[in-house]
Amino acid sequence: MEDIKCRNCGNEVIGSYCHNCGQKRDVHKLGWRSLFEELQKRWFGFDNNFARTVKDLTIAPKKVIGAIIDGIRVRYIGPIGYYFLLVTLFVLTISFLGIDMSEFTKDITTAFSSAETTEQQQLQMEINQKIFSNFRLFSFLLIPFFITATWLIFKNKKYNFLESSVVTFYGQGHPMILSIIALFGYKFFDWVHIQLYITPISYLYFAFVCANFYKGNKIWTFIKGLLVLVLGLFLFMIVVMIGTILVALISPGFLKGLA
Repeated sequence: MEDIKCRNCGNEVIGSYCHNCGQKRDVHKLGWRSLFEELQKRWFGFDNNFARTVKDLTIAPKKVIGAIIDGIRVRYIGPIGYYFLLVTLFVLTISFLGIDMSEFTKDITTAFSSAETTEQQQLQMEINQKIFSNFRLFSFLLIPFFITATWLIFKNKKYNFLESSVVTFYGQGHPMILSIIALFGYKFFDWVHIQLYITPISYLYFAFVCANFYKGNKIWTFIKGLLVLVLGLFLFMIVVMIGTILVALISPGFLKGLA
């Protein structure tokens, strides 16, 4: 039998890939299909893992989370990478569609606002503008608080802090696909109020992930999943308040400048 040499390093190849450098044994003629596959690998860093991760997180999140915690980490995109990817795609979609963030913020504030005065609406608009303008930073600032809340509320399930983070990254990241789709609806069909449904659906999905993954009474676990979100936001607000007080004590002029 003729030995098959690696095209890259010259070592003998046994199997589909070279054990020395990872070069694929069978290389097809360069075409659109091979170019697309290469784009997937180099740009996104995965082959068919994205579609598999999206499908299984939609219908059976326990399968994905369990695989990652059990050490089966080739089949799916990792939780941090998946979360970062979707946050980045959200930001890139805004840029790709050419959405005016000032107009977008104004429309979202009008749709969500319950403020009675012009001053209150203006304040809400400024807060929303800060959030959307720094969406990636804000998303990663919030996630540690939700991880902490997940770990605290489900501590009796015997999963450590890092294992709890898998639930949080997937549970918080996956619904962002709906937010990306909603951007297209906003851009082409002026669907502003669709944003009103994204947030509750995202909360319900996270609770569904908790109920699907953790053992025990499903209804009670679902409710505890909703409590995670409340506790996470509460912890975030506490830290922000403490930080604001410390800044006010150390540098009173800083807050006056903001005002």
